[in-house]
Amino acid sequence: MARGRWIAALLLGMLFSSVQADNSPNERQANFASGNNSAHGLLRGRVYFGDKASLGDGTIQTYVTMRRGKPRSVGVLFSETMLDNLPDAPFDGNNCYDVDGDGELNVSVHPFECMGGHQRILFMPPQASDTPFSWVLLNWNLLGHDPEGVYLYRPHFDFHFYIQDYLDRNFIRPGPCALLIHCEDFLTATIPVPAQYMPPDYVDVGAAEVRMGNHLVDLTSPEFQPGGEFTHTFIYGSYGGEITFWEPMITVNTLRDRPRNLCTPIKQPAEYQVEGYYPTEYCIRYYPRARSYTVSMDKMVFRNGT
Repeated sequence: MARGRWIAALLLGMLFSSVQADNSPNERQANFASGNNSAHGLLRGRVYFGDKASLGDGTIQTYVTMRRGKPRSVGVLFSETMLDNLPDAPFDGNNCYDVDGDGELNVSVHPFECMGGHQRILFMPPQASDTPFSWVLLNWNLLGHDPEGVYLYRPHFDFHFYIQDYLDRNFIRPGPCALLIHCEDFLTATIPVPAQYMPPDYVDVGAAEVRMGNHLVDLTSPEFQPGGEFTHTFIYGSYGGEITFWEPMITVNTLRDRPRNLCTPIKQPAEYQVEGYYPTEYCIRYYPRARSYTVSMDKMVFRNGT
């Protein structure tokens, strides 16, 4: 089958197997593909789909690709139309806290009293169980977020691939500290990750957020350099001294530039807390014939937990 034909078939399969995503694993409906053979395209091997949700005028769905019974990549597939008519309200109201106690939520002037933009929660298919990633938190950030001058007022998407259990994440409470996190939970979020589990160049800047955890940033990334600009970057998450998510973060303008095969190495720690297959690069790909994108973490390698 020609590549254009299988990509179109892949998108059609995605559109006709819709799953409504929500904020509760007890309410969500699961839908898993049987393993489509896609060896002739960028998604090589067998592709298994997980949860699907609507955003903008389109949809987004999780997937894992397998080859010879081993995971090759985890990612999300979304239609080009997802970038159209995105919510123009800055926040969905799921994660807010009235810091100044005036009875109103400030959502227009920084510092905001809501966080997380607009979120979608999507669980991975069961075939991803040999990876540490079990669900994805997607955030559309119209106004961006801290730090000011780097990510703030730069519309972008956060693609959090979570290791931490979904319910455990929900217990990261709102409050007045840092990025609207409960002050006790801020102390838990900023417990240092042991050095052997920290990737090189990543540091804790105290960016602990409600319903997310701490964000560890690479200060050698282009956006932190003089004259640098944020287009796409990679964040690690932590909570209670453990790595809890891996996160590609991408501006909407970068996606609208339609990169065909934009891949970036992921800096790796010396050791891993959880056994499984881990990615070594993240990729942004646009498929013109199918009018769709993937954001994926690829070239997975098995790592022992220590």
